[in-house]
Amino acid sequence: MKLTQDLLIRLQAGERPTAPELATLLNAQGKACDLIYQAANTLCQRVMGYVVHLRGIIEFSNVCKNNCWYCGIRCENKQIERYRMSQDQILDIAKQPNKTFGKEKQHYKHKKCINETLPI
Repeated sequence: MKLTQDLLIRLQAGERPTAPELATLLNAQGKACDLIYQAANTLCQRVMGYVVHLRGIIEFSNVCKNNCWYCGIRCENKQIERYRMSQDQILDIAKQPNKTFGKEKQHYKHKKCINETLPI
């Protein structure tokens, strides 16, 4: 556990862990694991504060020209219903206050799909 404490102090000072040190942290158990959680919580509070950030995603299209074997919306998947929202629909949703996700929204479409630019 002393090794974990020393390592966490060095990491908090800005040092980068070596591969074996990282393996040590990833394999930690018991009290060593508690120390890691405490250090992570302290760092998170220092960087982010006590604020929770929630984001909402507007998926405005599931049309894709690619055929990535792992993807559920690949072009050869004929079992899903395709859709593409209009700019007006996207803008209407983006302007709506959302009680679940707050004010910040992320506009998303499947990467490498049709290029579209939105005036948002």
